[in-house]
Amino acid sequence: MTQASLYNSFQDIWEDESGYEKLTFKNGEVTKVLSFNSQDESTYTWPVILIGTELHADNGTIYYLKNDKLISKDESLGVNTFTKIGYYEDIPPEKLAPQIGMSEQEVIYSKWGLPKHINKNTTTYGVNEQWVYDQYKYIYFENGVVTAIQD
Repeated sequence: MTQASLYNSFQDIWEDESGYEKLTFKNGEVTKVLSFNSQDESTYTWPVILIGTELHADNGTIYYLKNDKLISKDESLGVNTFTKIGYYEDIPPEKLAPQIGMSEQEVIYSKWGLPKHINKNTTTYGVNEQWVYDQYKYIYFENGVVTAIQD
């Protein structure tokens, strides 16, 4: 098996047995999503390189394939087993961080997602909103467009 075909065999969507963690391998990176489909999901991405039959991530985790399963080995987290749940073509594009000029809908689809609370102020000049997130993060809108981001 060539290095390219070996690397391609990792490039899918993988889920651990608990359903708490998902991994995707794409374009020389591994992306780990914890608490997938949760309001509090966390996403981490690291570069990976192929060494022999293993992928080595910059965070120290080693990935290899065994019996149609993906195995991750980490000194502090131990060994975890993943099952393929999707294919490379199904990997969604990475979500963007909120940016000045985004619409409310674009912010909802961004890495920050839905806010915990919205403070709204309506005046003769328009509608101003403050979207409140955990960890003292805020997004400010004027008439539905992001004008400021505080994180």
